[in-house]
Amino acid sequence: MASKRHRVEDDNEDIAYLNLSLIHVFLVNYSIFFGFTLLAIGIPVPEERNPFEKFEPKRLFYQYGKEHAFCYNTDAHIPSEYISIFRRAVLYVWNNVSFRLACCLSMPYRMAINLIIFHDLQLNLRPENLSYRILNLLALLLSTVDVMALTLVAIIHIILDMPKAYEVAFTTWIITAAAAIALNGLLGTFRTIENHCDRIIFYLKAISTIFFLWQAPFLYNFHAAFMRFPSCHSFVSFDAAFAEYAVLGAYFTSELIKVYEMKDNRMMMYPRTSSGECCPLEPKNFEGGKFSGIDNDSC
Repeated sequence: MASKRHRVEDDNEDIAYLNLSLIHVFLVNYSIFFGFTLLAIGIPVPEERNPFEKFEPKRLFYQYGKEHAFCYNTDAHIPSEYISIFRRAVLYVWNNVSFRLACCLSMPYRMAINLIIFHDLQLNLRPENLSYRILNLLALLLSTVDVMALTLVAIIHIILDMPKAYEVAFTTWIITAAAAIALNGLLGTFRTIENHCDRIIFYLKAISTIFFLWQAPFLYNFHAAFMRFPSCHSFVSFDAAFAEYAVLGAYFTSELIKVYEMKDNRMMMYPRTSSGECCPLEPKNFEGGKFSGIDNDSC
């Protein structure tokens, strides 16, 4: 795997049988991620906007596929007209399946992109700065836990599985995602703005960080009430819906920014160099790197 940043463009690509820009690979994966997430929101469900309004008892019967449980109609007297993505993914089978597919299919790729960005920042920006290297490593660890926690949120069912495990996973996701987005935004200030697109990405990263940190505490407190007393429908008030949309919008924006930051990375494979039949790469173009010190005459 090679990065073109700050290096002379002579990497013997003419003898490579695979020369693939990684941004295309991750764009396909993130399309799957976002597509299944939108499907989880958009799959129609048989519910009214204000169900059970005339029922006094708070505890009501709940059906999830072939399983049955009790839920709490906590919004019985509050007109609710906005869809909650997290609630819909919990309460309805196919919405939940779509959300699981979105998180599970994208998990290895999202963890890989975090690792690649970590190495890219570590090698090309401030490798001599110890504080920078520690923050970069911390951002990688937080981003990895963030991906795993969101996947567990999608997999664990809040009513039929282990409510406490779901609560731990959701709490972990909120905390690690907030910290990772803030750290990645901080590390992004060390990047050189080379063109207009870089400037737009910089501002988008700052805005998404602000929105996530602003609305995440409200979303967590509101969803915590749902975790303790699950509602029977997926509609919420405007304030709750706005907080959820802002947090998820900021989260997805930060994920898309990572794809843009992959623009200088490619995967290259050489059929002959791997077997030692010729020189792998020109050492002079990678001074101080892996191939420095290779004797050209011995190749």
